[in-house]
Amino acid sequence: MRRRLSYRPAIGGLVFVIWVLVLVMAVVWRPSNLLIWVMGTAVGMIVISGLSSGAMMMALRVRRLAPSDARVGQPLVLLYEVRNTSWLWPAFAVSIRESALGSSQGWLVSVGPGERCVVELAWWPERRGEVELEHVIAQSSFPFGLVGKRVTWRKRATITVLPRVVRIPAPRLRALLDHGPAGQRAAARPGHGEEFFGVRDAPELTSLRDVAWRRSASREQLVVIERASPSYPRLRLVLNLSEPTDSLAGRVPAGVKARQREEDAITMAASLATSAIALGHEISLRVHGLPCVAMPAAGGVRHLDRVLVQLAKLDLDAPRTTPMVSVPGDERSASVVIHPGRIDPSVGGAAALHQSAAQLPGLASWKGTEP
Repeated sequence: MRRRLSYRPAIGGLVFVIWVLVLVMAVVWRPSNLLIWVMGTAVGMIVISGLSSGAMMMALRVRRLAPSDARVGQPLVLLYEVRNTSWLWPAFAVSIRESALGSSQGWLVSVGPGERCVVELAWWPERRGEVELEHVIAQSSFPFGLVGKRVTWRKRATITVLPRVVRIPAPRLRALLDHGPAGQRAAARPGHGEEFFGVRDAPELTSLRDVAWRRSASREQLVVIERASPSYPRLRLVLNLSEPTDSLAGRVPAGVKARQREEDAITMAASLATSAIALGHEISLRVHGLPCVAMPAAGGVRHLDRVLVQLAKLDLDAPRTTPMVSVPGDERSASVVIHPGRIDPSVGGAAALHQSAAQLPGLASWKGTEP
């Protein structure tokens, strides 16, 4: 951890110094007791503001708490533990900010000698990807606002900004899933479905419909039928980013940026994955054209986090490769292929449903009857 102190005169401080120089010239030209007292007071204010409060800043220690994942368009609150190691002087009016996060900053009103407190910094990410945090900056111009004192610590960390997610209505998502083979399959776990899973002893009878009469007769003890838990159809997402941005620019309408269409395609994939996981479906992800780990079909929040992290790390400036040959999905998967520009029917298989990134607004605001 490196620490560096620097001084930055404020605009008001520069005006004040110019005024002090005028006083000095006036004292030299025509000295008087009043001018000397005023000049001494002004010089004392500069010394106190620059040196005494600089020691206040050097006594501070700042520790960034582990940052979490962020999401485009949603505020991320970063926490900082500020400790005052001085045994005598408190610290006042200190701002905390990150060099990589622009003008976002948090404020510390005061921290007493030997005390510590937590400062919050709110940041609104504007684009997905990985943000490298390197320097934490504490700054104060206390007490007179003449000279700004800045202490910089070098603390490296990485924040992964997840793609923007829009809410897709459940009827619209089910309409997409209906393009895959209909029906549900039984999972290898007990539940409340319709298919047979096994039998078990019944300490108390719940329903005569569940009694396995032949098995009960052979064992001379009541056993009941256990049903299998239903497994909902899977959603297989294929994101086709094989066409370079420069080539895509000539295929989008005038006034629309090709890079924005690619970001919309990533947003559509993230939104479909989030909505499907929320409804209990399993999803898989494959990206064509850019290096990305193929995510097998799974469900749950942790799997969704892994999928969103993979989408967040896509580098649209990297060289593109030709589309891979898509293997057919399993018999219970609905395949959705997302294209940023012109639809390529050769990607995703014959049974796949193709979506363009231009359809994202209609996909999020779709209204209709549930199928």
